[in-house]
Amino acid sequence: MGNGTIGVGIVTCNREEMFKKCVASIPNSIEALVVVNDATPYNTSSYPKKVTKLIQNKTSIPVGASKNILLHYFMENNFEHIFLLEDDIYVIDPKAFEIYIKTAETTGVLHLNYGYHGPDNRDPKGIPNPRMVVSYENNVKLALNTHVLGAFSYYNRKVIEKVGFMNESFQNAWEHIEHTARIAKALYHPPFWWFADVYNSQDLIGEQDITQAKSVIRKDKSINLMNMRLGLEIFKKSTGYYPGNMPLTTSEQVLVYLKIIKDMNGKL
Repeated sequence: MGNGTIGVGIVTCNREEMFKKCVASIPNSIEALVVVNDATPYNTSSYPKKVTKLIQNKTSIPVGASKNILLHYFMENNFEHIFLLEDDIYVIDPKAFEIYIKTAETTGVLHLNYGYHGPDNRDPKGIPNPRMVVSYENNVKLALNTHVLGAFSYYNRKVIEKVGFMNESFQNAWEHIEHTARIAKALYHPPFWWFADVYNSQDLIGEQDITQAKSVIRKDKSINLMNMRLGLEIFKKSTGYYPGNMPLTTSEQVLVYLKIIKDMNGKL
């Protein structure tokens, strides 16, 4: 594969109907659409021809490990632009991938996460409420949010080359947050607590279930709580802080970081 190639990976687990809506929303123009099914195999009819590769896990593994399978595949096949989706996401605007790439290349922020999956980063009325919106040339705007969510994520391959893959010690809790913290430290993303997304991304990406009622990961509350506690300790070992104690950065300092990031990584 040459430069500019786009790979989209979907992780799914026991949510066949959601998966079908998710996969149906992916434009046919995408070079590679790879699926990791982490649970019971689906009917073959659930995989349209646009699915270029299906990876069926033999046993269920943590979501970070499934995402790493996709990252390894796209890195080994020399994809430049990598998108990872969870199965309760769907694409509203077929230009979404193009817009995410343009935003990344213009700003130099080479890792972006859709910020409005569920109630986080929204006001009490459910309207997206970023901490800051930063304008760039060519009508590109970057939204910076308080919380980082992992249901729709963009990575330029340079990020993975520099930072590596997700830490598979995590068990369905904190893995993408710790990964983003490492990416921020490497100056491919703004500082922690200023999580980057495309401006007005809610017009590009939709979600099928904003509650936790259909969450496979959270259905067993005791196991989920144990995984959360384990993840907190792994996060602290990696970063030196528990997530809630990560250092704060002022808006003025963030603007300085964004200029450095653009000068280092941006291109027109």
